[in-house]
Amino acid sequence: MRRFFEPRKIITMYRAATDDQGQVSCSRGGHMEMGTEENEAIVRGVCERVQAAVAAGEPIAARDQLIYDIDYLVMEANSGASYEQYFRWASPEEIGRVVAACRAVGLDEVAALTEQAIAVAFPDGIPSDPESMDEATDWSEEQEDQLQQLFGKLEDHNGRITNVLGRYASGSTPGVSEH
Repeated sequence: MRRFFEPRKIITMYRAATDDQGQVSCSRGGHMEMGTEENEAIVRGVCERVQAAVAAGEPIAARDQLIYDIDYLVMEANSGASYEQYFRWASPEEIGRVVAACRAVGLDEVAALTEQAIAVAFPDGIPSDPESMDEATDWSEEQEDQLQQLFGKLEDHNGRITNVLGRYASGSTPGVSEH
């Protein structure tokens, strides 16, 4: 069973480096988008709604599940500073949904990074059950290094992910599809 954590608010170490346009330098040069407090609150509200529905055994709206799946990826990866943390806590079903969820909201770069991380973590495919998952997460040092490097690239998207999810939850993301 998945552990639910208190709703998180993205806290970015880079706030001190914010320029006049609200952009911050990222680890690979250039600028990184900051998540707005409004979008953080919207995403947090969706995640709380999903957690309440799960606890009550109620159905979850597809839009909410999609937002929750992506936010859960970001929360767990940031918590452990690697994709490893997410892969250890997420269910096989969640891992199997997250790449499509990212693409559905227009987070194609995040989808590509996560797809690469899945290929590194599970070269034989995502395990089908939690027991197999435990065995499959005994990674080599090389796999752990690759997952950490991919996380470094994912981390640069934190603010953008929050903003995209907030707009999507508000219905103001043109051209993206629900699944």
